[in-house]
Parts: sequence; structure tokens; C-alpha cells
Amino acid sequence: MSFKIAELSAFSKAKLGTDDDAIANVTGGGRIVQKNTYYGWVGKIFRMTGAKNANNAVRTELLRALGRAFEINEGIGSNREGKTTFSSRFMDRLSELLGPAFMREDFGIRPDGIVDSGKPLTKRRITAILDRAKLVGKSDYKDYDCDVAQFKYDHVSKKIESLPEDGEVRKRFDLVKKIMDFNKKELPHLITDNYMFDRSKEVSELNPAGYVHKFDEKGEEYKVPLLKIDDVSKYLQDRLGISLHINDNIINGKRNVKIDALEDPWHQILDYVGKVLKTFVSESLDLYIEAEEKDLEDKYPNAIGGACMEAKIENLMNFKCNYLLESGPAAVHDAGMPLQDCMGKEIKLLIEDEKDDSKMTWGHVAKKVKGKLVGQVRPIYTATVDRDENDEITSVKYKPLRDINGQPLVRKVEPEDLDNIGEAVMATIVDGV
Repeated sequence: MSFKIAELSAFSKAKLGTDDDAIANVTGGGRIVQKNTYYGWVGKIFRMTGAKNANNAVRTELLRALGRAFEINEGIGSNREGKTTFSSRFMDRLSELLGPAFMREDFGIRPDGIVDSGKPLTKRRITAILDRAKLVGKSDYKDYDCDVAQFKYDHVSKKIESLPEDGEVRKRFDLVKKIMDFNKKELPHLITDNYMFDRSKEVSELNPAGYVHKFDEKGEEYKVPLLKIDDVSKYLQDRLGISLHINDNIINGKRNVKIDALEDPWHQILDYVGKVLKTFVSESLDLYIEAEEKDLEDKYPNAIGGACMEAKIENLMNFKCNYLLESGPAAVHDAGMPLQDCMGKEIKLLIEDEKDDSKMTWGHVAKKVKGKLVGQVRPIYTATVDRDENDEITSVKYKPLRDINGQPLVRKVEPEDLDNIGEAVMATIVDGV
């Protein structure tokens, strides 16, 4: 689940004025506008049917938006009259996520799932719900939002202001803030395309793969030709004091990649840098907030470490596995990683302490791996294997499934996708084939 703040924009950007008691209304076009001002218990006595229906409509729209934002895809339906309904399970999930700020009872959900409270939805209540959603919502790098990151940072900075300035936690969030500012102001145009780049020729000053936009000591921007991946790594080291191993990680399974090996150099490099920097900021903030809510913020120094950015993120993930997950460790992978690599990471966690060789089989780990990956969006791969006379796998070759346009297929993982390559992946992990 990745939190999508954009789904709440109708409410977060609504023009409701400065009065916290302003009442929200929804137009036929889905815009949230100010109706009037809440007038307390007197209004309750004289509230007309039309006003109640309007209040129910805007509350219904808020629930729908929250469902989209948190990707709660089940529990929203409609009855025969076309009215939106919400299941108890849907409301339970929002209550778990939003806590007291949600005020579930104010939505007045009837047994048939219809919103029927009639109560006005005020700016104060909308703000409380949105603030809580921004605080607890966890986004991956694709849904990173600078304003949400700032909101979370402001929360964390207040919590840690009493800690020593030279301590690990304060230093970590100093770095987080530095990278947040970079993400907002510089990252979007860190690298731009050279529309005249000729791939048939060698990358050179006259034929750069793109341009790196830099800032000098006076804050003046200038650009230089993008000739090699290290041009970007070195600038990030100089600008932010961080180390990224771009050429060792930009293509899964390949190390020391040269810029000539990239199909779309400037775009691929920018995407990788953005993925790492946004993930680092999001995970640093989200894990502190989650640790705080579980009274484990004193353990947060265990999340800090690693020389390069990739190692720092790995440490954050290890902290999540060791301290925050209630359902056991989770491997680190995302929607851009080939299915067999995601499976490999999950399998390694499951068998790393296994002493019984007979349990190092796909059949033994399949159920748990499926529990982690089925339903996740991943690039789907098949495997071709060679076997010896004892039917043991001696070599494995993976290739992507392709869609009708010949492009690598990316979709939700089905159980059979895992079974189709499970034995091959197991052989790769256990026997190194």
C-alpha cells in the first residue's frame, strides 16, 4: 500500500476560508467548496433535509477519497439506487489508520453502508483527518510529495529537538532536511536531455548523453555535459556529502555499468537518483514516526548507519524488520525489480538460519513467499533450466514475459507466476546456478 496524497487534493486545496467552523460542500463536479459556517446545537434542531443530504454527500466523498489515497480497494460499493456504500471492514481500516482524528461515529454509517449522519463536515475536522493521513500514510518514491515530507519533518523535528545536536539522530535528520530541499529545488532538473545525442557515436563533449545542472558556491546554476555516470555521483558527493553507487545498482544484477550501456542515460540516471533520495527521506521519516507511536523511538539509532545511500536505506529496512514488523521480516524490493530477484530476497530471509538441507526447497518456502508477493505489481519473468542426469538444475536463464506490444510485462503477481520459476529461483539461491 502506497499513500497517494494527490487523491485528497480536492479537500486539501479546497477554498474554505480561515474559519475552522466553515462547512464543506461538494459540487456536482466534485469540487469541495464552503457552504456556510457551523452554528452549533441550534443548527441541529433546524437542520433541513437538503442540508443533511449535502452533508452526507461531502462526507461520502471524503470517505471515497481516503479509500483511494490509502489504496483500500475493497469495501466501497453501491446499492440499487446507485448510492455509495461502505463496508464495516472499510471503516475499520480507516479507523485503524487515522485513530481518534477520524471520528468514525460522525459518519453515521447505516447497516446497509450508506452515510446517514447529516452532520456538517467542518474545515477543522477535514484538517484533523488530512493531517493524520499525511502523518501515517507511507508512500513509495513514485508517490513522493515534497509538502507531505515537510509536514512529517516538522513533526519529527519537534520530537527530537531536545536530543543532543551532535547526536546520531539529529545528524540523521539534518541530512534528511538537506536532501528534502534538494529533492524539491534541484532534483527535478538535475539532469536534462541532449536532444541531439547520437547513440551511434561515442559519448563526448560534442555528443553528451545529457546535461548535469549544478550550482556553484554563490548559488549560481550552470550545466555541464553528461559524459559518464560518475559525473552525477561526484556532484552529489560535492553538493550533499553523500555517496551513491549508481553504476553498480542502476541495472539489476550488473556492476560497474558504463553510460554507453544505458538505453536512455539521462532519464535512467535521474530516475535512479530520485528513487534513492526519495526513498531515504520517506523511510527515515516514516520509521521514526512509526517507532514513536509504538514507543520505540529510543531504538531509532539502530536504523542509522551505512557509508553510502544504498547502505543507509538497507539499515532502515533492517530496523523495520527487527523492531516494527509484527508479521516477521520483510525483504527489500519494489515494483521495478524483476520477479525472480524479489523472490530471491524473500527466500534468503526465510532460509538464512535453516540448518536442515531438506527444507531448502521451493515447496517448503512457497506459501510464505506467496504471502509476501501475490498481488504485488512486479515485472513478470519465466525461467529456462538445464538439468543433469540426476534431474538437478545446473543452469538457469530468466527472460521477461512480454505484452502484445512486445514490452516487458508488469502486472500483479499471481501464484502460478511464482510456482513457474520457484524451483529455478531456489536453485539460484541455494546452489548458485
